[in-house]
Amino acid sequence: MRTCAIVVCIATLVVSIHCASEEQHERVKKIHSECQADPKTHADDELLKKYHKGEEVDKSIVGAHMLCMSTKFGVIQEDGKINKSALKTSLSRLISDETKLNEAIEKCAVEKDDPKDTALALGKCFREQGGLRGHEHIHNRL
Repeated sequence: MRTCAIVVCIATLVVSIHCASEEQHERVKKIHSECQADPKTHADDELLKKYHKGEEVDKSIVGAHMLCMSTKFGVIQEDGKINKSALKTSLSRLISDETKLNEAIEKCAVEKDDPKDTALALGKCFREQGGLRGHEHIHNRL
């Protein structure tokens, strides 16, 4: 089923984090699949692709998915609080310059009133800061 394959998409994360190794890539795929399996955090793949391109999307749907991903990675708590220590650990794999790493965290780790908004803003900021696109990267590989 093509949808299941595409479902394997962050960053973030992250939050939109670029996978530095195959092990990290597999971890992102696993967490994405877990979030997609839950009807409360499932997001259509085309909607996620639009989000990663910076296009306008339904924040309630994509925000729930990104919050799920971020909490499973440990960078955002359920209540929307950002775990800067976990965020720094994750991003240090991508940003080796300590000054740049700290600047990115300070600029992007801004908590919003709604945890979903925090997850969306964190991902957007990191996309803008350095093109960190782990979640998007997975969508594009399928």
